[in-house]
Amino acid sequence: MSWLLLTLTYLVVATASYAVLVRLGIGGNFVVKFVGCGFVFWSTLALHHILLGLSGSAIVAALLVFAFVWELNIFAFALISRSVSVGILMRLRERPLTLDEIQRHYSTAFMVDDRITRLVADGYLAPDQTGFSLTRRARALLRLFAALRAFFGHPELAALSADAPEAVVAEPYRATPEARSTQTL
Repeated sequence: MSWLLLTLTYLVVATASYAVLVRLGIGGNFVVKFVGCGFVFWSTLALHHILLGLSGSAIVAALLVFAFVWELNIFAFALISRSVSVGILMRLRERPLTLDEIQRHYSTAFMVDDRITRLVADGYLAPDQTGFSLTRRARALLRLFAALRAFFGHPELAALSADAPEAVVAEPYRATPEARSTQTL
């Protein structure tokens, strides 16, 4: 079996395994599940190629092809599916909507609320008396981002504040658990 055919077989099996994994109802972030599943199959693919005695260049090519296709998969199905345009199309597939209904579903407040809901569900934010605070998981992620930013030489992002230019922040928004519970679609 050629390295490419073996790699494509692993991709099909990894994709099917991920589909089963998400249907098991195990909690947690879908990206972590996706990366974890991909890493298991990517590592197994590397070991399989080594045991077959393939050349180093064939192994590297196989691992790069797997990683590239796996990344395309998460981009296509995770990131694009969360885009506003795709969301509008999916809502319109269910039933016709007026422009006012679309604007209500995709207002800035709604989109911020949706992201806050995801951050709470994924364990990055915790509701408190004044709104929300960062969890240990969020602080660890921010430390990782800071390390990566420093490693790649990217400038530090300025924190958004009330002093920020209007082009950056149109109005301050601080969602509270009470405000979120009254908002409906």
